[in-house]
Amino acid sequence: MHFLPGGLGREPEPFKKIFPEIRRGIEKGRAELVTDLIEPFLNIKVAPLIIKIHRELPEARFNLITKLPLIAKRVLIQFPELQDVPYHFQVTTVKDGSPMPDIVSHVEDLLTVAKSVSCRVDPFVFGVSNLHGFLNHIRDLAKIGVKRITTNTMKLYRGQRKLLPDLDLNVYSDGDTAGSARLVNADVEYEYFKAISKQCKRYDVALGICMSRPQVRIFETAPCEGIALDEY
Repeated sequence: MHFLPGGLGREPEPFKKIFPEIRRGIEKGRAELVTDLIEPFLNIKVAPLIIKIHRELPEARFNLITKLPLIAKRVLIQFPELQDVPYHFQVTTVKDGSPMPDIVSHVEDLLTVAKSVSCRVDPFVFGVSNLHGFLNHIRDLAKIGVKRITTNTMKLYRGQRKLLPDLDLNVYSDGDTAGSARLVNADVEYEYFKAISKQCKRYDVALGICMSRPQVRIFETAPCEGIALDEY
């Protein structure tokens, strides 16, 4: 798995610099290229790079992670050659624990031109997020044609209490940590995924679970991210 830096406002790395490493990875069986995770990814400068990599390495697959689906749509229209590339879009639809304004309609717009789209509806922030709202968000995404979502619960890192003053500290364990981050209490996390799983089954949406305890993996029905195994 490789990362292709080049989000909005940044120049992508030159093809000659990154291609040898990508080719070596492909030869070893690592066939998926993952976009930069910080910036909204697909733009008019990165698109030609993806097309060129595809022409040289047609076995490579592209996982395009974006926060701005309308920009992704415009780039797909501007570069129709991208439709020959085996890609998957994972659209982030939640910010600071709540669905972003108008994001469902923006995903719906992307679906009119993109051949493979899922949504990342995490993290769930206890005390900030509303479970009923999350369940409705999954319902709304399903109604426009989204067939796969990814979700998790927020890990509590140092300094986040100031950024999220409504955070419910009672559900975060002092003894159960991942590195320096406190985890949601196991019983609370289990009930969250149980409710999310039930909603996904109701609307025939596959569920990917990212960076959570093994106990909740029983609810997982799809990859956390990337191109699903049955999509190509």
